[in-house]
Amino acid sequence: MDTQSLSRTVSALRRALRTSLRSHGTREQLTGAQLEVLQTLDEAGHACIRELAERLRLAPNTVSQILSRLLETDLVERERDPHDRRVVGLGLTPLGLREVEAWKQAHERSLEGAVALLSPGERGSLARALPGLDALVKQLRPASAAATARSWTTRMNRMAAPSPRADPMRPADDREPALDTRLLTEAVTGLRRALRASIRTDYPWETLPIAQVEVMQSLAESEPAGAGELATRLRLAPNTVSGLISRLMTAGLVDRGTNSGDRRKAVVQLTGTGRERLAAWQAAHENRIGAALDAIAPEDRAALSAALPAMGALVHHLYDELGERPDENTAAPAQPPA
Repeated sequence: MDTQSLSRTVSALRRALRTSLRSHGTREQLTGAQLEVLQTLDEAGHACIRELAERLRLAPNTVSQILSRLLETDLVERERDPHDRRVVGLGLTPLGLREVEAWKQAHERSLEGAVALLSPGERGSLARALPGLDALVKQLRPASAAATARSWTTRMNRMAAPSPRADPMRPADDREPALDTRLLTEAVTGLRRALRASIRTDYPWETLPIAQVEVMQSLAESEPAGAGELATRLRLAPNTVSGLISRLMTAGLVDRGTNSGDRRKAVVQLTGTGRERLAAWQAAHENRIGAALDAIAPEDRAALSAALPAMGALVHHLYDELGERPDENTAAPAQPPA
């Protein structure tokens, strides 16, 4: 299977979903790292800082800083371990649980419209690829996280049971399996999170947060660009993008460029170091996926390969809803790779 194609398609799908979610008005006050902590606590029920750090592959002091804000906003609370009262763990508050559920539902809404535009064959290929996506996630996850994650068997049972969500997506051709949007959402977001945690072995979050990677990827597609243009592409507030650009400039990854149409307009572009760092990050991304692919069953690899065009179509439909087009270099191939 072409590892690069899968890596690029997963990356494109992740970015399309994040952009789509922002356009639907999900809370921008929550950073990606804060959301990861909330999702991990939702899976685990409760955990201490050390356990969260291991699962997310973050430094304990970084996790403490993230939790500080979540505690202030009443999304997370401290609780005693019922088996050892000396141990203080962390869990979601009712508000935190509602926030995670709202995020899941927003993800589903973003996918539902795009899935409805797929052909019956494309929906069927995605349904057949779900076990392969789950197997990939299990290979990428740290052992501590995998132990607390919901099992695929449980979700497969849900898939087999009648689902009102699956009915609108049921293809006319009965030979194709129905695609449950909720299961697809879980698979895609699970893979995204597992990859993000896995790649921190090579690139600690503190040195290259995913929000900065997104800005660099957007510049790699089309540069130079101003903060306003980048904010529109990424569906972020201009002041948020300005802050990201400032940190990237301090790190020597972007610098000021020249707008040929209007020299008075402030624009930025990647530096040579920035291009090298982004290329190395993408190579590490592909290496992680490649190692995980080698470890899963041949039939799962074959199903994932066959689903690449459908994933690429999903990316295009998500961008169509936003009135944009994805970068052709990140789109999936028209035919499955050999």
